Amino acid sequence: MSSHSLRGRARGARRAALPLLIAAPVALATLPAVAQAGTTTFRTQGCGQTWEVPAGVTSATFEVQGAQGKSSGGRGALVTAGLDVTPGQTLYLCVDRGGGAGGTSAGAAGGGYSSVATGPDTSDVRIVAAGGGGRGASLGIGTGGAGGNAGTISVAAQGGDAGAANGGRPASPSPASPGVGGGNADNMAMSGRNGDAYAGGAGGNGAAGSAGGGGGGAGYYGGGGGSGAASGGANSAGAGGGGGSSFCASPTCTAVLGSGEAYVTISWTDPIATTTVATVSSGQVLAGDPVTYRATVSPVPSGGTVHFSVGGFTLENCDAKPVDAESGVAECQSWITGPRRDAELTATYSGDAAHAGSEGRESFHVYAGEITATPSPDALFGEVELGASTTRTITVANVGDADVAISELTGIRIGVYMPTAPIELSPHYSAADDQCSGRTLAPGATCAVVVRFAPSALGELLGEFSVRSDAWTGNGRVKLIGTGLEPRPQERQPETRDPETRDPETRQPQTPSTPVPTPSNPAPAAPAPVTPVKPAEVPAPRNPAVPVGASSPIGVAQPAVVTQSGAVRLPLVCPPGQPCSVSGTLTLAITGGRARSSASKTTRVLVRFSGIKVAAGKTKTLPLKLPASFVKEQQRKGVRKLRTTLTVNTTLGNGARVTRRQAVTLLIPRARVAQRTAAPRQTERPSFTG
Repeated sequence: MSSHSLRGRARGARRAALPLLIAAPVALATLPAVAQAGTTTFRTQGCGQTWEVPAGVTSATFEVQGAQGKSSGGRGALVTAGLDVTPGQTLYLCVDRGGGAGGTSAGAAGGGYSSVATGPDTSDVRIVAAGGGGRGASLGIGTGGAGGNAGTISVAAQGGDAGAANGGRPASPSPASPGVGGGNADNMAMSGRNGDAYAGGAGGNGAAGSAGGGGGGAGYYGGGGGSGAASGGANSAGAGGGGGSSFCASPTCTAVLGSGEAYVTISWTDPIATTTVATVSSGQVLAGDPVTYRATVSPVPSGGTVHFSVGGFTLENCDAKPVDAESGVAECQSWITGPRRDAELTATYSGDAAHAGSEGRESFHVYAGEITATPSPDALFGEVELGASTTRTITVANVGDADVAISELTGIRIGVYMPTAPIELSPHYSAADDQCSGRTLAPGATCAVVVRFAPSALGELLGEFSVRSDAWTGNGRVKLIGTGLEPRPQERQPETRDPETRDPETRQPQTPSTPVPTPSNPAPAAPAPVTPVKPAEVPAPRNPAVPVGASSPIGVAQPAVVTQSGAVRLPLVCPPGQPCSVSGTLTLAITGGRARSSASKTTRVLVRFSGIKVAAGKTKTLPLKLPASFVKEQQRKGVRKLRTTLTVNTTLGNGARVTRRQAVTLLIPRARVAQRTAAPRQTERPSFTG
């Protein structure tokens, strides 16, 4: 049977009995449910500026303009694009960076580029708006060449010409390459410099007193610088610089020619704030049962998903559950595992293009059964002789807050418990009384199993008690420890039948008689009066008898005196701490009618007793009555000392049972020799109940 089928038993009764513990849901959302627009502009020249994406923002629009060339040079590019971003992400910005310097005299510098990148400076650049070329210098009546306009993504304009083909060349976007500086045929030293990546070429210097060329505009690749004037002096003019090329990684890019200074403007829309309320299905949440988890998002979003977790662990079948576009509800069903505990459900809404994410929590209690077994961790059975046995009671309790169904004992095992190993039953331990198998324990209920230890081997013998149930937690196992001992050999007591060998203290004194002659013709004599003979007194033992209860040692009791009526008194002792209930027998081993104390001989039960109650730490004298026929038989045989075995079974208040065997010597009194009256016939095996 599966564990889930076991756990399904008696669930209705369980739900009716358990209190409901469902805390109020907690919603974590504070922003109003209204869309908010945001914008920011960066105008500071240079790189190293950053922008951190606000919470809940997943996209933004970037307006990026490159700088116009100086002295009314070529126009910079204006690139507009939308980019996907991540809340908390850092973007890196450059403004008016890298324009080529103008040549001397009076050549104008090229315009710098502006950019947006996901890494420092220009690493992983996403948008580049190029700058325009600088105007060539105009001295006197000379007119300098105009700077070239920046390229708009696919076209990069070249710089203007001062009457000759000496203007800086534009950068080329395809194939990507920098612009070539404008050449001067008369003097190559006055030629403009080539552009470079993210840098415009410098304008060429004019001859002494002549006009310099304009610098190239910066961009993804920079434009070349214009040539300086080789002659003309105060009336000379320089060539203009070429414009840089632009770049965009977004499919939504548009690019036009701008004017004026460089800048980067970022705009975005704050998402609508949401509230997520987490709930657990009504009723008691029982470990092992399916549970429905629900999240309600408001205002109702158009999309997004909810992730459900308990204690930081994702619930099975509860990840990325879609939110219903009409109700705003996402839900799932999953198992909850034990042990019993207070738990917390977390429902996390992802958000969508227009709605911010949010999180809701709810506290609840998981009800589960929990099994314990006592004594724990070990049940000690002590030392027991082979052929004897003792028992211990193991109590199984449900200390959880839900019912526990116990299917069966899984056996008394040998060695360490292995869940995947087959059950190996111990030959030394057995369940003498099983009150647990098949029961359902309510919270706080208990049941008991009496385990018997009957060793069949010598030395320490281990076992393990365990039960199978639908409890999620708890230790329903107890280690069993007992020791098997060799049976103690009983001493053989020789019979004493010769009066001369009897105890001198108990012999009757003999009065010598004087022979009387018998007359030949005797007259009838009157009968002589008969004088009753007083029976000999049997002295008490020199030392009091050692108690023969649960704590008494074996084989050290002093002789016990038997009266003429067959009465004998034996003391029983109960150890401190718990009351005792005592039962047992007094037996005699016999062979061929002669007394023997060998365990291999036939055993005759002389007396049985049971139900003797002894208070804790107290001693109680046990009066026993031997069969009269047995006493007479021993007197007739002349037996004065008899070796018997007293077996005492002591049950302590905690259920532990101890069996002790002890040799007891009985002192049989001498038979009365005169005017003996026939005693009534006694029952052979009288019983005594105290």
